[in-house]
Amino acid sequence: MSSHKRDRVVYARAGGEDLIQNGQLNGEPIEPDMAMALKTIVWGSACSQICPYWQGMSFSFHSGGDVNAFGLKCPSNGTKNFLICVQAYILKNLLFDKKAKNSIHQKRKYQYYGVDTPLFPSTKKHRTPSSIFRTNILRPTDRIQSEILIGGLTSLFSKVSEGHGGILCFPSSDNCFEPTSNYTMDGITEKLHIFRSDKEEELRSTIKKFLSLITQENGNGLLSILYSLILTRGFDR
Repeated sequence: MSSHKRDRVVYARAGGEDLIQNGQLNGEPIEPDMAMALKTIVWGSACSQICPYWQGMSFSFHSGGDVNAFGLKCPSNGTKNFLICVQAYILKNLLFDKKAKNSIHQKRKYQYYGVDTPLFPSTKKHRTPSSIFRTNILRPTDRIQSEILIGGLTSLFSKVSEGHGGILCFPSSDNCFEPTSNYTMDGITEKLHIFRSDKEEELRSTIKKFLSLITQENGNGLLSILYSLILTRGFDR
């Protein structure tokens, strides 16, 4: 297997034209006080820098269809515990969410009847759609990986917000405020744009539109989701 295939990242089709225009995010620019509070909670001080291993990190699955395709890649550094937490919600969505299971079942039936690539090219043994589903639920395709990541993140945000939607934030290309003596620029936090969702389905739609940023190779999807969860929970809780 080539290194390109092993390092494949899940991408979604562009769908957030209302949220991204001319390469710029269309959200609410972060205010200095919010940026200071966010950095103080995560890094200990508004003058601290972001830990290097959080930079350039995104959500990345193992190759679709492989034995570990249900799992996120977890490096052995300070991001591992956070990724394991998100992984739990992904597995919950994959194994127990009715919509996700129905989606997987329909896609596997579609493949079984020969319209798509054969699931078992190396065996002549006849398998029914139900047995294919049981065998392959932990070997999701690239498309299903996208779906369970969206579902898992939506469930996590819903838990954090107690069912009241959530707040997403992503860095744009420009700073949202000028440097101050009480805040040290870190290249990410001061560039955040905020997107608020009041309902779970609205949040799911927003996550889907931004999936390419969340999973972008060498991007900051991991830190963006960490920051988003903290903003969703609130600074006083």
